[in-house]
Amino acid sequence: IYTGEDTLSLHDALPISRDLRDSVNNPARFKKELVFLRSLSIDYPELQSKVELLEISSNAGIANRESLIADLAKLKEKLRNKNHGSFVANLQSSLGRLVSITKIEGEVDSNDYNSIIKRAEIALEKNDFVKAEVEIIKLGQEAKPIADKIRNINNTNEITEYIVDFAKSKIVSQ
Repeated sequence: IYTGEDTLSLHDALPISRDLRDSVNNPARFKKELVFLRSLSIDYPELQSKVELLEISSNAGIANRESLIADLAKLKEKLRNKNHGSFVANLQSSLGRLVSITKIEGEVDSNDYNSIIKRAEIALEKNDFVKAEVEIIKLGQEAKPIADKIRNINNTNEITEYIVDFAKSKIVSQ
């Protein structure tokens, strides 16, 4: 964690970048680490655009896995209520209450909204944000806000990994 000195050295880059990466799920800490990284990026123009992207993501709010899974549960309920009026949906709902599945380990091949959401949840549990986004997009406009949140966290993770790799390469090259 940053010591509070006015100037940052290249050797500060690696711990700051790792702290930034580790703080993605903590918005207050993430913003603090981002301020420190901003100070360091003044000497490294190749980092400035990355820091700006992280600031945009941070201002938009970076979701975490738990909040995304909660959003998926709300979407599932919304879609269930939307489809509730049809005879087939009522029949599926009634039959679904007879069978209780607690955990699906393998892939679910069906393309109904329940299966799509379950595949997205499994992908999120594995931190596979790309696959989760691909699945959620299949649900159309109603799922767009969740897909945007998944894309935002994935982009944030990619940028923070780039910054960690950048810091490592700079230290090695010294």
